[in-house]
Amino acid sequence: MAILELESKYESKKLDKSIVKMRRWKFKKQLKDISEIKATKVSNEIKYHMMEVLSRNDIKIYALVLNKRRIYSFKTFPPKGVNDIYMDITSDFISKIPINEPIDFELDRFLPIGAENIFKSKLIDNIGKYGTISKISFVSSESSKGIQFADLIAWCIFQSFENKNNIFIDIIKRKISIEIYKK
Repeated sequence: MAILELESKYESKKLDKSIVKMRRWKFKKQLKDISEIKATKVSNEIKYHMMEVLSRNDIKIYALVLNKRRIYSFKTFPPKGVNDIYMDITSDFISKIPINEPIDFELDRFLPIGAENIFKSKLIDNIGKYGTISKISFVSSESSKGIQFADLIAWCIFQSFENKNNIFIDIIKRKISIEIYKK
């Protein structure tokens, strides 16, 4: 799981613009038929370029590493579904990020619509203690460049932990804070 903290709306526009430039110029042929940039579908050259874009921008990256096999074997009382467990882990993780001013959250649409409202209230309860949330929205990763970058970071972290491939994560190592989930 990866979270990008952008210092301003300007940083968000810079990330969006970098994807537009990649699609129009630098990687036009490679990205021609791809609507969403996914790490498993693009070349290492594109992944490396995107990590360099992140390293040049004024952002902070927070990442949580968890073993999904452990998540599926959690024994909770009362029993919880996988979505409930993910909501708990995610809201707990987000509550640890220092928030000093009102913040907008744009989250990948990974929950059924009914569960999104439950998750919003969990976030507001957990984060409301530490900061102010201006807006929480769930969007498809296809329509959000920021979520595509976050997905790429999550893939790079997976490569680092599972395959000892640090080539991509090393590019942003001074911007990233990684926590390993141990519950």
